[in-house]
Amino acid sequence: MANKTAPRSFSATRHVGADHRESALNKAALPREPAPALAPQVLRRSAGMDELDALAQPPIVRAPPPVMRAQLGSIRTVETANELETVAVGETVLVNTQLCADGQMNARVFYRAAEVEATGQSIATNKQDVAVGGWVERGRVMLFDGGKRLRGVRSASVRHLKVEIGEQPTGALEAWLKSRRMNVERSTQTVYDDAIRFAELLKDKVVENQAALALALTEPGQPTKTEAYISQVVGVALIPRTLMARLIDVPPLCTKNAAVEISRLFKKEGLQRLTELSIEKTSEAGMLAAERVTEQVILAATAKPEITSADVRAIVMRALGEASRSPRVRTTSEPTRMGEWEAKLTMVPDHKLVRVEFHDVPPEQIDALRLRLKALLESGQGSL
Repeated sequence: MANKTAPRSFSATRHVGADHRESALNKAALPREPAPALAPQVLRRSAGMDELDALAQPPIVRAPPPVMRAQLGSIRTVETANELETVAVGETVLVNTQLCADGQMNARVFYRAAEVEATGQSIATNKQDVAVGGWVERGRVMLFDGGKRLRGVRSASVRHLKVEIGEQPTGALEAWLKSRRMNVERSTQTVYDDAIRFAELLKDKVVENQAALALALTEPGQPTKTEAYISQVVGVALIPRTLMARLIDVPPLCTKNAAVEISRLFKKEGLQRLTELSIEKTSEAGMLAAERVTEQVILAATAKPEITSADVRAIVMRALGEASRSPRVRTTSEPTRMGEWEAKLTMVPDHKLVRVEFHDVPPEQIDALRLRLKALLESGQGSL
């Protein structure tokens, strides 16, 4: 029986592959045409290509986050001390209130609680229209002005304060003078603020003496401040700060004259006098009495908003046991003359007084006038 050979199976893959391999060999001998460019979106990337590209390409420089990028017509927000270091002088920024603080010599020391609260509510509702002024120092914004607005936004839980960044002052005196000018122009500070700062500047030798401080305070074209003015204001600093914080809430008591009268209670002479008048002759008795009298002044000014510094003086004088000034007496005057000498005749009925005054008498004629007056008076006659 003849052996039959098994039929040979047909493999489409094998045959077609052979044809393709033969075709590929034939094509390899021919010049290769450049591959057509494909659109990027249809390219297929194999695994590992991203890593290879990353090694071949330069590192990507990413833009800073939005908080660091100043945009045209916008105000950037500063949240950290590092970001604050990138702010330029003259730039206005929104600064996180945790980075803000009063300057070392801010002209204002005291703030009315009601005004602070009202300011905070206004900014929370209407936004902050006017930027405060400050400078950057050691990762913080030190304010020339705007202490009330800073306290206000914090009380109202507003997170940022609009600040215009200025040059850092050269020292405490320059910082205080700039702050004082800003506050005086808005009439926001009081004699009590000045008293604290005057005393500190003198104590710390920032200014040599009261004359130097008076000169520094004098604005161009304005009358020169005097040492007497400086001395009076420095005396106001003797009033305890706790009382000052109450006095600023009573506008009539924020004038210099009223403050100077109250300060008399706390000077050495005033405390000694109050101690003498008190039942207990202890060292604390005078201070306690001075504080009680100040409370009386505050109550009087609250009840009578039109109170004057003269009214304050009267309260202080009574407390110190000083005689009040006598009421002004009625006087009448009329011109007269004796011979060639002009005179003035003054009558004071309440004091039963008649007075004759001669004016512009030449020195060489004074003795002759004296003799004629004496002769007239001693003769009892109405005329010489």
